[in-house]
Amino acid sequence: MAYDKRQGDFTYRIAGEGITITGYDGRADEVEIPAFIEEKAVNKIGKKAFLSCKSLLKVILPETIEIMEEWAFAYCFSLKSISIPDSVISIGNDAFYNTAYYNDENNWVDDVLYIGKFVIVAKSTLEGEYAIKAGTTLMADAAFRSCKKLTKITIPEGMKPGSDTANLSVAGYDPKVYYSGRSPLEALSIGVPMKDTDIALRCNI
Repeated sequence: MAYDKRQGDFTYRIAGEGITITGYDGRADEVEIPAFIEEKAVNKIGKKAFLSCKSLLKVILPETIEIMEEWAFAYCFSLKSISIPDSVISIGNDAFYNTAYYNDENNWVDDVLYIGKFVIVAKSTLEGEYAIKAGTTLMADAAFRSCKKLTKITIPEGMKPGSDTANLSVAGYDPKVYYSGRSPLEALSIGVPMKDTDIALRCNI
């Protein structure tokens, strides 16, 4: 069974060939997350790892980070400087909720919050049609979940269009992370139970 270990102010867990940061109890205003611990790449920020770190003003993420789980930095009320590396392929919902960056209206563009190339979340007031900024590479999970009056999202070049990927996006799942083809989606839609290791095939008759 995996268990938490400690390095400095960080707690972490070995997960396969990578390291997940599970907590931080320091009081520094600037934190640089290490790229490696025990000679393994730090590739994930775990759920609520930095929750309510009120002294944190700036966080520096290494290029080894691939996943930030939900609420990773939520309620870090002073956190205003965040740079997400291109290595990130998944951002959980509300990862930056109620941070100083989140609460600064100057960081919102037409009711949508971006951090660099990443869409973090949209306000419920967004309605009608919306085109994601050119150069955007990733949407956080459930980024548009509260936009009940949103009728159309135009994604930038480089993100695959289609009803399958569109439905994943609307449901809050980033296609770059979760899309593996139409077959498993159709299998699940008719109630076929599937495991992560299962393979689904489809054909037209």
